[in-house]
Amino acid sequence: MTTQAIDLLFLEVDMSSSGKQSCSACDIAETHLNTALELARPLLAEAGYEVRVNRVKVTSEEQARQLNFLGSPTLRVAGSEVAPHHVSDSEDRLWSWGGKEFSEPPVGLFLDLILRGVRKNSSWAPAQKP
Repeated sequence: MTTQAIDLLFLEVDMSSSGKQSCSACDIAETHLNTALELARPLLAEAGYEVRVNRVKVTSEEQARQLNFLGSPTLRVAGSEVAPHHVSDSEDRLWSWGGKEFSEPPVGLFLDLILRGVRKNSSWAPAQKP
């Protein structure tokens, strides 16, 4: 069976000028993404898919405009995107999923994003009813 790649883009602001490797929201998102990947990878592999995570550190406003990057972190797969809403006058972020808001991204949000990527890359189509 041929493996189809699902490319997941993890965009985050470059924090090196502040002496940090990344922001705490990005660290939490990465941890929850890794949990989602641990759950999904065996099943996706059985179905012939492989998720590849590509990290991009956004280093300038110009790069942010080119990438249409509005919030850190942002995750994209096959035209679908999830990103937090930044709370005004705060470092806090809110993640929306399933009609609810979360202070941390739920693992299910990332599983949903990965599955949207699979669906968009899938050649499978349901049988047509006569």
